[in-house]
This record gives sequence, structure tokens and C-alpha cells, in this order.
Amino acid sequence: MDKDNQRSLVMSLKLWPVMAAERITTTYQRIPQKIRFYVITLLFALLTAFSASHYPLSILPEYKVGDFAGSDITVPVDLLGRDDAHPEDSQSLFKHNPLLLSVGEPVTEQKLRLIQIVRNYQIKQRNPGNIAGLMVIVLLMFFGLYKSAVSSNSGRLGPRAAYWVVISSVMFQAMMVRAGMFGAAVLSSRPETMAFGGIFEFQFVIPFAACALLTSLLIGPEVALIAGLMSAILAGFISPSGLGMSVFAIAGSITVIYSVQKYHTRNAVTYASLTLGAVNVGMGLVVIMISDHGWVTQKILGGIVLGIFGALLTAATAGFAIPVYESAFDILTDLKLMELSNADNPLLRQLAIITPGTNHHSYMVAALAEEAAKVIGANSMLARTGCLYHDIGKLAAPGMYIENQQGGPNPHDKVDPLDSVRIITGHVRRGIQMGREADLPPQIIDFIPQHHGTRVLAYFYHKAKSRAEVNDEHVDINDFRYPGPKPQTREAVILMLADGAEASVRSLEDPSPENISAIVKKIVDSVVADGQLDESSVTMSELTRIRESLINTLVNVHHQRISYPGFNPPAEAGNVRSKPAAGSDDAQAESDKSQAHAGGFPLIDIRSLETLIRIEIEDPSLILLVGPSGAGKSTFAATHFQPTEIISSDNCRAMICDDQSDQSVTPQAFGLLHHITRLRMAGRRLSVIDATNLHIRARKPLLRIAGCFSLPVYALVFNVSLEKCLANNLNRGHRFVDEQAIRHHSRELLLAIEQIKTERFNGVFVLDENNLESAKIIRTFQGSRI
Repeated sequence: MDKDNQRSLVMSLKLWPVMAAERITTTYQRIPQKIRFYVITLLFALLTAFSASHYPLSILPEYKVGDFAGSDITVPVDLLGRDDAHPEDSQSLFKHNPLLLSVGEPVTEQKLRLIQIVRNYQIKQRNPGNIAGLMVIVLLMFFGLYKSAVSSNSGRLGPRAAYWVVISSVMFQAMMVRAGMFGAAVLSSRPETMAFGGIFEFQFVIPFAACALLTSLLIGPEVALIAGLMSAILAGFISPSGLGMSVFAIAGSITVIYSVQKYHTRNAVTYASLTLGAVNVGMGLVVIMISDHGWVTQKILGGIVLGIFGALLTAATAGFAIPVYESAFDILTDLKLMELSNADNPLLRQLAIITPGTNHHSYMVAALAEEAAKVIGANSMLARTGCLYHDIGKLAAPGMYIENQQGGPNPHDKVDPLDSVRIITGHVRRGIQMGREADLPPQIIDFIPQHHGTRVLAYFYHKAKSRAEVNDEHVDINDFRYPGPKPQTREAVILMLADGAEASVRSLEDPSPENISAIVKKIVDSVVADGQLDESSVTMSELTRIRESLINTLVNVHHQRISYPGFNPPAEAGNVRSKPAAGSDDAQAESDKSQAHAGGFPLIDIRSLETLIRIEIEDPSLILLVGPSGAGKSTFAATHFQPTEIISSDNCRAMICDDQSDQSVTPQAFGLLHHITRLRMAGRRLSVIDATNLHIRARKPLLRIAGCFSLPVYALVFNVSLEKCLANNLNRGHRFVDEQAIRHHSRELLLAIEQIKTERFNGVFVLDENNLESAKIIRTFQGSRI
């Protein structure tokens, strides 16, 4: 095999998992969402009901005296543990000798009676009504779990995801109890372990509370309580001890839920398991009393040991399952947040070494945000961790903002204000990219763009406005806004306010309580007036408490200190930096200047592109042309990109059926388009997707492909009027598109522009009739512009 074939084979093997996952995802998404929901729920309910039943997979054949056993004949686990399921004369045989006959052993009259008891029991359990009844019960439980998950208001994951987490944990709990009963039966019959007790005592080892502990850590105590009660009911169906084990399981579930409410320390689960061990011992004695098993000292001591071991096994089971659920459902638990906030994390270590000023600022903001979050009942650990990472984009260019300049010259003094804004707002895109490369959770990455929202960089706006007044020019304030989006959560709102408050107070000459209070109130009022909180759920009452918390914390940080004579040399006049008075416009400008961010190439706000003439993109990257047919996408692509860089949906149709306008081969054409895109992304080649890309279903797989290869994605939106599109369509010749289709595309364009703002593009550029011809593509190769 030559090198080219080997390289092709290796590339195909690398792409196969991505292609397979994409095929499965595409097929799954074609099924309507409601149908998927009901089918998966029924599947989980069936597995749960089957685990809770005693349905035998096989039934013993009929034997006569003198026949030879065709296989080992054993007593079922659930029958073995029951005291009332068999005659008195066979009780000891069932309890201490689960193996009735070995293969090849002849059937005696006494053994035949026992075999018949087992067979009759199996036939009774084969009744389909048992499974059907359990299915109804389980579905009612799942309905209750769904309602509790929807109303849980969990900050870690959405209601639907919480529902899947809780019903899957209940299902696995039922399976685990079923397996535990089998293990208890085996251990109770082994000579080396039967001294600890019978099958009744060995049930204490089963981790009945694992489901409650897991859901409490992942979702919250309210949902966990309901899940624990329902899993305890199922345990009563599975266990031969019935109600006794249900009581034991309920007590354990309640214990772990309320002993691990706030998982802020690593020993929280250990503490919960120790508490559970004590409760298991007490409840084990209670169950012995209500089950009338007698006070045998050896069995009581064995039950105590087994109950403690069961508590440890519960903690171990939950500890094993938490990372699995974290990964499967993208859940940000307190344990994960603790790991991310560790100062030894690579990103935080770089921040401390390369940008010490930013690092100090981040930790100060984290302290402010954590206290404010506690005041309003928000997720304080999430707020604190998000603050630590909100400025990681500054690592790209530390010297471009004031806290890292160490008194040196400010490069922005020699740069045009609009260029400074583009450099500063670029830290948002850089921070998002660095966060993705470091595999930060999406909830943490979301803090990076949201903590600035769409606020105005007042310092550079006033600087540009002053220059423009001299030349009698107009300055658009929207050109000086951050790209957004606005804060979506209460934690993001807290970060925005804490970030501005910390930077502004740091610029005060006299950080007295009065000045701190005045400037913090001014910042909060300006944020509200600018509409930055319109997309969040924070209330005015919560906002007031956040403001007061920030003021109190900042006053405590900047409290007056005693002057030590002989250790405080007088300041020289030339070394004193004057600071503006609190509450003045200059103070706000200084605050904005102190928050100047850098980091490469900016995310462009759609509203600031009315006069766009320069489009900065990285090479390699993926570029999506978005717009209706006839908007001029193909002409623009041919003008600014190489023919080999353009992947056209029309050309893909022509490759399949020799007709660019044949819509019947659209699925095959886009399959080919995606395949070519993957190959070019794997080879790190700039690629331009020439298609309408108006629907989110068309953009999503392309974003996923670029994400697999960690390449940036840009959207060029052709906001061209319907009249212009129709006029261009008349000159398309053989590529003429139906007029109704263009009208439909034009209506979809408005929705697409709104959706693209929320999608994970590295840059969004809007082109219209005014700037389409004057637009210029500027490529960047590792920091160099071409």
C-alpha cells in the first residue's frame, strides 16, 4: 500500500467516529421530540418494572421420581428469602441448601415435592398481569418525578435533563437492588459468610440510598426526596422482606439527602456516609423488630457490621456514578466547580504568572460575587468560579489593559479609539476559544461574553467623540459596545455588577464608604438604564440586595488603616496619579479604561456593522454564507475566495445528478457537502460554505464539524432586501429559483439573524446593499494580516 492510500486510510479511520456519531445524531433528531420522549420513558419504565418483578427467565421442567436432573436445580432468590412461601418441613432446606439437585442427580420423592413448589412459584410469577401492574405503578412514579423535575428550578441543568437523570437513577437503583438480592442469597449460603446472618441480614449491604444521594448532588434535595421514596417503594417489591426493607431504604434516603445538602467540601459525602452508617444500624434493629426475626446476638452484630458496610457502599456507588452523569448530561456539580477553582488549574496558573493584575482583579471580583450570590440564594460556587475565568482572554495581550501595564505607557494612547475597541472586545472571543480548548464547562464559558453584555466602552467612546467634534464628524455609539449577549442568569448579572464595581472603586483616590456607595449605585443604575438586565430573571429586590452586598464587601476591603510612622515615606508630586472623584463621568471613563480588554480579533456586534468595510477572519477557519437565494453570496465568494475554498450546495447537486436546481437530491448533496467540509477541516484548510444556511438545522452540523477540529467559525449574513434578491434572480439564467422560495427565504432571514446571535460563532458580519461591494476580507495567519 502506497503512502497516499495509507494516509487516506488513516484519515478515514479518524473521521469514522465523527461520521458515525453524526449519522446517529441526525437519525435521532429526525424523530419528533414528543415521540422520542414517550418511547424512552416507556423503555425506562419497562426495564424498571422488570427489575422490580420476580419474573423468571425460565421455568423448571416437570420431573418424576427416578428422573435425572438435566441441569442444576436451585431455589429462586426471592423464594429463598421468604418465610411464608413454603411448607414448614421444607423451610430449612430452602434456607440452607438453595441447590436442590445437581446435574445428573436422581429425583427422589422428597426432592420432587420441593421442585414442584419451585415450579409452581415460577409459573405464578410468569403472570403477565404482574408486569403490567408494575408498569402502571412505575409510570405513575415517573409522572411524579417529571413534575418535580420541571418545578425544581435546578441551576445545574434544565427540567428535561433533570427528568432523564432522575428516572435513569431510579431505574439503575432497581437493577442494583435486584442484583443485591441475588448476592445476598449467595452470601447467605456460603459457609465462610453465613455466620454473619441469613439473606435477611445481608440485605443491609445493598446501597438502597444511592439513588437519593446521587440525585441530591446532581439536581437538588426536593427531587432527590421524591426519587428516594419511589426507589424505596420499588425496593419493597423486590425484597422478600417487603415493607421492612422499604422503611430501611426510606430512612437511609432521607439521611443522605439532608446530610449532603451543600456539596462544598470533598468530605461531604464521607460525612453523609458516616451519618448513614449510624442510621442504618438503628433502622436495622427497628426492621428486625417489626419483621419478628428474633434477637439472636450473632445476627444482630452481623447486621450492624453489614449496615455500616452498606453505608460505605452507598457513598462508593454515588462517587462512581457522579462523573458518569456529569459527562453524559453536562452537569456542573459543586465537586467540578471546586476542581475548576483550584489555583493549580493551568489557565488560572497562567493568569497568575502572565497577568498578575488581572489575576488579582479576578479573585477580588470572585469574593464580591460569592457574597452577593449567597445574599440572593444564587449558586455562589458557580458565581465564584465564573469570576475566576471571566478574563482569561486577556492572556492573549497582557499589556493592552491598564492593570498589567505596571505604570508603563498605555498603547491605547497611540491607537485610534475604534481600533482600540476592536482589540479590547476581542478578548471575549479569545476567552471563549481558550475556554473551549481547556474543556471548560459551557456554563463557565458563558460568563466570558455575558459579563460585559452589550455595554459601551465609555472611555473610548468619549475619546472618539471629542476627536469627531473637532472634525465635525458623527460617532455611532453602537460601534463602541461589547458584542454580548446580555447576562442570562442571576450569576452572570452578579459578575457584571461586581466586575464594574471592583474596577471603579480601585480607581478612587479616596475609597471612603460614602464614595464607594456612590460609585457602586451609579454603576448599578447605569447597567439597569442601559437595558443590560432585560434578558435575566433577576428582580429589583434581588438587585437591591446585590448592590448592598457589593457596597458592604468593598467597604470592608478598603477600610481605613493606621499609618505607621517611619514606614510611610511622603509621596512625591511627580509620582502621584490623580484619580477622578467618585460618581463623575471621568470616574466612569476611568473605570472603563481600567477594564480595557485585549485578545486578538473581535467578535463583531451585528448592530455595529452598518458601515462595515473590513472583515477580519482567521485562516484556517470555516465561513458560512447566510442569506436568501439571489442575495449575491456566490458572487461575493467568487470575488474574495479561491475557487477551491468554496463548497457550494449547488455544485454538490450537480456532482450527483448533473443538475444544480434538482431539489430531490438535496439530502445527498448536503451529505457530500459535509463530507468535503470534514476533509478540508481535517487538513486545516479555509472553507466557505455557499448555501442559504438560513435554518439552524443547516448550521448546526457545520458548527459541530468545525468544533471537532477546534477551528473558528464565522457567519457572513447577507441582509439583502427582497426586491434586490428577486432582481438578481432574474439574471441567474439556468440557476433560476422559484419566486415563492425566495420570499420564504427572505422571511427566514430575520429569524436567522436573531438565532445566529446566540449560536457559537467566533464572528458575525452583516452585509447589505450599502457595504456589500466595499467589504474587504482580511485574513490573519498566526497574528499576521494579509
